[in-house]
This record gives sequence, structure tokens and C-alpha cells, in this order.
Amino acid sequence: MFLIHLSAIGVDFHPVRSQGRRELQTLLTALYGTEPEAPEAKRLGLPKRLWGDESVDTLGAPARSLGDARVEGAATLAAAARRLAKLISDIHERPPLTERLTPV
Repeated sequence: MFLIHLSAIGVDFHPVRSQGRRELQTLLTALYGTEPEAPEAKRLGLPKRLWGDESVDTLGAPARSLGDARVEGAATLAAAARRLAKLISDIHERPPLTERLTPV
């Protein structure tokens, strides 16, 4: 059994650890087909984050318009599809285990 995490194909939905929040937001705007909602006003003077704090800040720049998102989102989706195809190809080329594994 193999597991492919969404972060491996560049579409991690986690609001803190994701390295491509802007690209994901743009892709989702394109897929939904509607203009993005305006972000809530940022709080000024946010305290320094402590370990384990996973509070989410809004993205620094405004979201892409629907027209821009359709262009950029198509490229993001194509890149994710290429990564997924490569991972599936790698899995297919891996020989199956010869021994039966038993759960612990």
C-alpha cells in the first residue's frame, strides 16, 4: 500500500505548513469559478508565535482575480498532475513485497 500526500504534488491544504498557499488559493479560485472573498482585516502587532502555535494569518497580498486564477490555476493543476503521474509511475515500477506482512 502506498500513500501520496497532497504536499507531494504541491497542493497541501494545511494553512500553516503549506509552502504553496498562494498557488493553492489561486487553483481553488479557478476551480470554484467565482471571485475570491475579501480577507478579514489583519490584526496589527501580532504576538511572537510560540512552538505549537498554528494560528493562521491571511496571505500578504490580495487573492488573484478569477481571470488570472484561471490561467495560473491551470498551470498549478498541470504541475500537480505531472507530479502525481510520476509518483504513480514510481509505484508501478516498484516490485511488490514477497513476504506477507503481519500487523503488530
